[in-house]
Amino acid sequence: MEARRARGRRSVAQKLWCEHCGTAFVRPAGARGVSPRFCSSACRSRAARRRTGKVVENTHSCSSCGVSLAGQQANATLCTARRCHAWNARHPGTPHPSTKLRHCAWCGVSIGHRRANAEYCGRECSQTALVDRSRGKLNAQRRERWAERPALQEHAREYRQTNAERRRQWARAARERNTEQYRAYFRAWRAKPENYARVLLNNHNRREMARNHPDSVGVSLRDWQRLVRRYGGRCAYCSAPVEKPDLDHVVPIARGGRHAIGNVLPACPPCNARKQAQLLSVWRYRRGAAVAM
Repeated sequence: MEARRARGRRSVAQKLWCEHCGTAFVRPAGARGVSPRFCSSACRSRAARRRTGKVVENTHSCSSCGVSLAGQQANATLCTARRCHAWNARHPGTPHPSTKLRHCAWCGVSIGHRRANAEYCGRECSQTALVDRSRGKLNAQRRERWAERPALQEHAREYRQTNAERRRQWARAARERNTEQYRAYFRAWRAKPENYARVLLNNHNRREMARNHPDSVGVSLRDWQRLVRRYGGRCAYCSAPVEKPDLDHVVPIARGGRHAIGNVLPACPPCNARKQAQLLSVWRYRRGAAVAM
């Protein structure tokens, strides 16, 4: 009975691990004798030479993939992978491109796990980059078609003039719905190198308008801190607590306001962004109408 059970156990394939290289191998079903300790005769002979001190350890790494060659022959320069041998035959001594630190050309995520000629981490980034590259070409084609139709340009100009207030309301409502998205877009626009000159010009024009106003006397740090304390560190429009309030002009500089302590109030960034160059009375009326809707 015991012999029959032993034969039944030996009739099942066994999964073993080599004591030399650690590679898993399968012992065939029905094999007789003691379970093997090594996956191949090469590992058996290397283990025997290591025990007798007749082998020199390989402390190098594969010249193709960079894997450690511990356990290989002392003069080995490549690991046992077929890919490394095929690559070394075409490019002797050159590391495989997959071992280099590579990043997605669009989002910057590491793509070392992808194929050697991969540029993006996935289909989404590749499609987004393709659309971004073709956007300039598409815009140029639209401008050419637009220039060939003067009647359509005149119609669009008349529509903008007739519905100016309605278009401003639509744009204002869109900014109210997507405040964070608009803020992130303009922050990215200001950070682009090609828009650096435009940002400098806008800031210069704003400073010149404030400096050339006859009643602009400036705002000292002491007066500004006193004004912030007077409002208790809160926004003057919505009373929301704000750690670093913005300096907002009640009468905007673009509408002839002066840069003085009597024309400024502490405001939170959302209120300052929504007010823009509107008069305070007009902005409050429009904000109340939007809330009522």
